[in-house]
Amino acid sequence: MTDYHFVSTSELDAPIDQVRAALEAIHAGPGMSLVVRTPLRLRVDLRAAGQGQVAPRTLLTRVGGDLAGVATWALAQQGAATTLSWTWDVRAVRGWARLLGPLARPLVRRGHERAGRRLGADLAARLGAHASLT
Repeated sequence: MTDYHFVSTSELDAPIDQVRAALEAIHAGPGMSLVVRTPLRLRVDLRAAGQGQVAPRTLLTRVGGDLAGVATWALAQQGAATTLSWTWDVRAVRGWARLLGPLARPLVRRGHERAGRRLGADLAARLGAHASLT
């Protein structure tokens, strides 16, 4: 099986308490499903469900579907802005990502980056803030 480790960082022009509350609201829900399409039109099906808080500013999410593992969300205050780091430690367990193994890494990385941009944009919209992926 192929393991993947990716980190994305978003900066949101909002106080850390507001970002955390918005992230916890998403995290506490019934879970989410996401279909990511690669530039080659391959699709990755993901399911995510919140696992809880491991530190005051860190949340865990269990990932399942074509990729299985854990996503860690870490928040840090940077002046008036909040930095959100999203670390993804997953393994390809089915589908084309598993069959293609290491050759799929650039496609899975792009999917992670797209999902990170989408999450940053969704959080910014909830907060009425601006987000940038760094």
